[in-house]
Amino acid sequence: MANWLRNFKTKSPIDSSLIKYNSSDSDTRSVKDVLDDAYKASDTYSNVSGNMTVLFGMITNGAKNISLICHVPKSMANVTPSLTYLAGGLRGSGGMIENTSDSGVWTLTNYTVTCEKVDNYTVRIDIAKATAFTNATNNSTLSLKGRLTLTFS
Repeated sequence: MANWLRNFKTKSPIDSSLIKYNSSDSDTRSVKDVLDDAYKASDTYSNVSGNMTVLFGMITNGAKNISLICHVPKSMANVTPSLTYLAGGLRGSGGMIENTSDSGVWTLTNYTVTCEKVDNYTVRIDIAKATAFTNATNNSTLSLKGRLTLTFS
């Protein structure tokens, strides 16, 4: 009988440091290491002082909603993200949306902003307003070149 099966049958404790969170043989981090690396409440993800990022998304609901996808480098398994800073230009098929520029800071309180975890490393940022965004074409793609801050709770 294989040793692992014998240990399983005798209910010996499992060393959690040996459990991999991913089936990839090239990633040898344990579950504990992955959780220790994860975002915690009050942590932030920000590129405000670093390079600009490019996010892609779409315009929906009669050009009143913008959805952007943002990938983060650490797990958000036990936190909820919220957008607390956004600066940059939105480009759509009709030109610059809302007359934004690459360095312009968005006044987020002028919009309804929600964030939803798509998975532990991806956030969907939804920005909505009561009327259509300027220069926005409904059901079209867009990109944002700018800076943002996500805060976790």
